[in-house]
Amino acid sequence: MNTIVGIQSAAGSYSEGIDQLDYSLQKYQEALSRMKNQREVDEQKLINFSELLKDRSGQKIAFLFYQREFIAQPMPKIISIFESQSQFRPDITAKLNDLFTNYRRDISIDTNKIKKAFSDSSILIHFLYITKPPENEAGIMFKEQSEDIYKAFSEIAKSTGGLIESSANAESSLQKAVKASENYYLLYYRPSEYKRDGKFKNIRIKVKVGKYQITHRSGYIAD
Repeated sequence: MNTIVGIQSAAGSYSEGIDQLDYSLQKYQEALSRMKNQREVDEQKLINFSELLKDRSGQKIAFLFYQREFIAQPMPKIISIFESQSQFRPDITAKLNDLFTNYRRDISIDTNKIKKAFSDSSILIHFLYITKPPENEAGIMFKEQSEDIYKAFSEIAKSTGGLIESSANAESSLQKAVKASENYYLLYYRPSEYKRDGKFKNIRIKVKVGKYQITHRSGYIAD
């Protein structure tokens, strides 16, 4: 946030010039890089964690927290000021486009693979998504960057039969997840004609009578 405010103030006078803008853009780029590293989600580490859980017997419950993410950016009118001041510096214009127009963050996760791994681990995972909005800042807009990680984490919870709860109140979300865990039943069964073929087997549960909401893990790996 401080970096963005510094960039905004740099548009105030050309005399201090592009040097201040150069510096501010560099600091902002460094901040983006740190944020990218902090949010990194390693697919193999997630799978290793699911395998560790699989080796533990009995009832297993985990709570996965993730807070809504935003990238702070100057509003278009501020960027226009930057571009007009740096018309003799095409490299500045390119930097502005890279940082505020073309910037994106990607994570590489095979969601289907992760879902199968956690479903096979026999754990119940509740995903608690904290939706606290950003604070308002003059001249600043906030671009949300949550959809990729949100999708991966929600699919993990869904595959285990867990709760997916979205709220700005973390305490309230946790209370709902704890309550859901108290109404959790652990059932065992052995499939007929079981074959250790290493394939993922889907689990489907049906209730003959009544209107019930059924949640359960999506399946298991026959190994």
